[in-house]
Amino acid sequence: MGVELRMASNLPVGETEAIHIARLVIRPPEEMTEQEMIHRLFGAEYLPGTFILAERTAKPAFLTYENEGSYEEWIRAMTRSHLEALASSQLVPHQIDPGIATAIEDAILVVLDAPLESGLTLSQTITNQQATDIVWRILKTLLTGNAYGSYHVSRDFNELARRYAIGILRRDGPTDPVAALKFSVVVGAGGVDIKSRYSAAGPSPLVGRAIIRFLVDPGKRALDSVREELESRAATELGIDCTHDFCRDVLSAPGRVSLLFFTDDYFETVFDLWSIQILLRAKQDLKVTLVPKWGQHANDASFHDVAELLNEPLFAHLRAARPRNFHVAAHGPAGSGISAYELSPEILEALAAADIVLFKGARSYEMLQGIRKTAYFAFNVLHSYTETLTGLDATDCPSVFVRQEAGLPSFDDFRYRAQRRLKLPTGRVIGLARMTAQEYVKAVQSKEYARLVNEGRSRDAVNLAIMERAKTSHRTFAQLVADNGFLPTTLMK
Repeated sequence: MGVELRMASNLPVGETEAIHIARLVIRPPEEMTEQEMIHRLFGAEYLPGTFILAERTAKPAFLTYENEGSYEEWIRAMTRSHLEALASSQLVPHQIDPGIATAIEDAILVVLDAPLESGLTLSQTITNQQATDIVWRILKTLLTGNAYGSYHVSRDFNELARRYAIGILRRDGPTDPVAALKFSVVVGAGGVDIKSRYSAAGPSPLVGRAIIRFLVDPGKRALDSVREELESRAATELGIDCTHDFCRDVLSAPGRVSLLFFTDDYFETVFDLWSIQILLRAKQDLKVTLVPKWGQHANDASFHDVAELLNEPLFAHLRAARPRNFHVAAHGPAGSGISAYELSPEILEALAAADIVLFKGARSYEMLQGIRKTAYFAFNVLHSYTETLTGLDATDCPSVFVRQEAGLPSFDDFRYRAQRRLKLPTGRVIGLARMTAQEYVKAVQSKEYARLVNEGRSRDAVNLAIMERAKTSHRTFAQLVADNGFLPTTLMK
């Protein structure tokens, strides 16, 4: 279905309409009845991202690596990317006139500068990671009058990805839980060569380069080629690998375990379903709640997509497991990114009840730090921001499956990359966060941390004490673990 254009009579945007649109496209935390639950789950200082969008206007030192241009240039480029996606998907009946496209870019900048009830502008309220979704909602409002309308700009790509994924799994899907997990992570690199370069995760050294190349016709030779590439990547050591911890927490844990599983791209979601099926066969008292997106967002999997996939004969075990052991949530995130402030009451309640949470995608990793649940994040290092947060080189697209302790963020201070640099063996220089995920995992797996947990009153109490001490001492979790004599006597057993 095409988009019924209505923008010609609505541009330029006046101040009153800009304020109306700005308040329409974001749900302010102060208006949320679920705010108390969000603070219990994420902490009162929760921020869904690494920095505020408006910080771009000052051209801060921590963004000099990317050379993305000014704030205005970045927003205009993102807007053009969205418009091109609509045109290439034939959701608009013709190419939008360049003059109208510029007027749309101008209008989006005006809306981002409009004040909310808090007194802050929209761009001073949202994070960089929220920008793609917010700009997309503003654009849809200008084009159609409906900020939350659903337009499937990746339909053709997702259909091709489905044919590849189903074809590969029919022939030779992994049956070991760890192998299936790794497979479902590495497939996230599929189609990176055609993804937008104006990502909220920063530019990528992989732009235009295929890691897992999809050909137009997924015949036997093409399927074999993709399968071999996937198997090769899955057999390679992950950049950060906590898959065995996951199997311990989920499969080896006594009694019933509740796993909440947030999906990302459509292609990898097909493999996620396969992986979940393997997990359910391995542990009969496991309950998995799958959380796809609500509506169509880029090439992410939606609730409707998952409902269709479950009709495939491959997933007969999943169908049989419903509803006792497998459930698909209907009201997942309403955007490509996941902000806790925009989660539905259904998903917040599921988060509160879950024993373990698994999030797919790099942006989820950036937006959901500090969750007070044992959480796993699975993604591929494709962009400069994830290089900063993990300490891994994106050139080879390493895969990450990281375990995060409840309440302990696994990276610290993205902005610190301005003064902490690492020269890679390739000669590229990247900026590092004050604590990277690699450093976090090393600290969590250290004898020092094990001693603190063993001597402390409870694991949660120790973690809370570490975070409080980190805040007051301006040191990182990894640094404090190394200085293992700090644990207050009031927290000792």
